[in-house]
Amino acid sequence: MRFAHFYRQSRPARRRPLCRGALLGLAVMCGILLASLPVAGQGLTRTHVGIGYVANAPDVMVGGAAYVVWPAWGGIGVYVDAKFPGGTPAGSRDFEAGLTPADVEGQVAGAEFRREESSWQTFSVALIRPLKSSLMVYGGLGHYKRTEYWLYEANPSVDLGRAGVFWVESPLDEESGISANVGLLMRLSPLVGTQFGLESNPRGFTAGVSLRLPPW
Repeated sequence: MRFAHFYRQSRPARRRPLCRGALLGLAVMCGILLASLPVAGQGLTRTHVGIGYVANAPDVMVGGAAYVVWPAWGGIGVYVDAKFPGGTPAGSRDFEAGLTPADVEGQVAGAEFRREESSWQTFSVALIRPLKSSLMVYGGLGHYKRTEYWLYEANPSVDLGRAGVFWVESPLDEESGISANVGLLMRLSPLVGTQFGLESNPRGFTAGVSLRLPPW
């Protein structure tokens, strides 16, 4: 049996993403909840905008977020974010773009698998509901893509990577789908806000900081 096939069968199972039906149901429930929350006293009299940095620890640590909140209907808003890996094996000198694990097994004698690494990209959209001017809740859906890379070590005489150590992308392990997100947007000062929340894929803790424009 070829090594990669054996490895796929023997390695621990990945956390399965939530099914689309469950995510859609969660999003609908979030929408109903946000629409029905009490809004007395939030004090919004004009449109406000926020823009800043967001990350989903520990897998996606580089991202940007923006939101707009309108005073209509007691306060309603839209939140969007995009998150990317800070760096991947594909950007390193050790990466071999023309090879896959199957190619390595068939073409590189003596190559040994060392480890794997996943890279995530996500995009999210959510509905915002203010509880008051200093605290808002949000919930919605997003799309994620996971790319996986495998690290191999071969004889240093092999013209691959650095001294025979090299990364390849594993297309058979690529994954994409729907994610859900919920969280809080909070006021630190009239100009600065912060956020904390949860995201389903990749499962993690969302945190960020933003400028509140105009200050409020």
